[in-house]
Amino acid sequence: MKYNLPSGVVIEGTPAQVIEVASKLGYSVDLYPAHLFYKSSSRGPLLITDMESNHICAAMLKMYREWAANLSTLSPTEVINAMQSGPTGQTFTALFTEYATRVARKLV
Repeated sequence: MKYNLPSGVVIEGTPAQVIEVASKLGYSVDLYPAHLFYKSSSRGPLLITDMESNHICAAMLKMYREWAANLSTLSPTEVINAMQSGPTGQTFTALFTEYATRVARKLV
């Protein structure tokens, strides 16, 4: 993988190597920001744009089911507010945006 530091230096290597080199240069590196990666329980971190469309859909549905299951722990007012906004996490939003873009382009 390649990682661009704010200084313009490009580090290339495994994720562990990138983190190590960045640390030695005084940088803290988040290689898996929520808006770019989905953390698959079976495959580890996956770049959302590299995921297959059916995997994106399955990931969204899994996150939606988990979100819906948590509604039972909320007060009635909290349920209303949550239902109006739906799942709002960065990863869910990124998955949804990528999937919606593909559907609009008829790539699904």
